[in-house]
Amino acid sequence: MRLVTCQYCGKMAELVTGEVIFPHLGALHKKKFWRCEPCKAHVGCHPKKTRPMGTLAKVELRSLRAKVHDFFDQKWKRKRRSRGSRKARSEAYSWLADQLNISPAQCHVGLFDEDLCRKALEVLNEN
Repeated sequence: MRLVTCQYCGKMAELVTGEVIFPHLGALHKKKFWRCEPCKAHVGCHPKKTRPMGTLAKVELRSLRAKVHDFFDQKWKRKRRSRGSRKARSEAYSWLADQLNISPAQCHVGLFDEDLCRKALEVLNEN
């Protein structure tokens, strides 16, 4: 199992289930999350794995990432009919990476910080 360090405080995060973070959302109870309780930061794991889907995020960053995903998903899903889902999504990520001046490997919303989220929102709103 991999270990995850909180980028806010530098302490080791703990692996918990969604029941700990979202006790009111039964659909998330069996999912895994990394969490830093003192910082109130968390990130979900890939299905059936303990690999995080990005970096730990506090509430403001989680909110910004959700907004970026909403706009980004609308963009690539409009093109999927003509190109297929995987190709349209891949092309959209390449385009966004180029717009943000980052490599395609860095262009994953779960890795974005607050500033990059804001920049992505500007780019996505303009296009």
